[in-house]
This record gives sequence, C-alpha cells and structure tokens, in this order.
Amino acid sequence: MALARIKRDDLVEVLSGREKGKRGKVREVFLKDGRAVVADLNIVKKDQKAQQGVRQAGIIDLEAPIHLSNLAPVCSHCDRGVRIGSRLLEEVKRYPNGRERQQRARFCKRCGELI
Repeated sequence: MALARIKRDDLVEVLSGREKGKRGKVREVFLKDGRAVVADLNIVKKDQKAQQGVRQAGIIDLEAPIHLSNLAPVCSHCDRGVRIGSRLLEEVKRYPNGRERQQRARFCKRCGELI
C-alpha cells in the first residue's frame, strides 16, 4: 500500500509559482485531483452571487488548491522542504479479526528522521 507524501496538517513549502518559498499548513488534500489547499496561500478573488437568506453577493477571497508537485513537506529536524520516503517500522498493528500488518511511516530522505 502506498503512503501519501503530503497529508492534512503537514507544514509544506511552495516550490514554484507566485507563492514560491512561502510555507503554510495543509488544510485539505484532494488525492483524486492531485492538489492541496494550503492555509493563507494562493489566494484568489471570486465573484459570488447572492443566495436569498444564505449569503450576500460580492467579491470574496478563496484559498485555491495547489498541485502536489509544487509542494514539499518541511522536515522539523532539517527545517527545509525535503523529499519523503516510506519505511516499515518494527511495530505490528493488530486488527480485531486477527490480521496483522507492519506499520509504515514517512521519513526525511535528507536526514533520515521520521515525519
């Protein structure tokens, strides 16, 4: 089973685009689209129609999704955007039906620390 490179609540650094070099926390990941919404980054203006009793019309600011290839997770040990690998841990997860599976974890390819 593959392990996701970027997950919700990860600290990431933007690698390209107008937000290059900025960091933020991932709010949501869309695996099907290969995009993620990062807090306070990639802000776009959207013209919004009014809905009776629900919302007012006007121009609103939205956080647009960024492609996952333009994001790099930040290693807390290295304090920079790094590549991620996955490795099997010593721990074994036991399920109620008797199955067992070895735990998998993400690690920094630069320093080897678990993320």
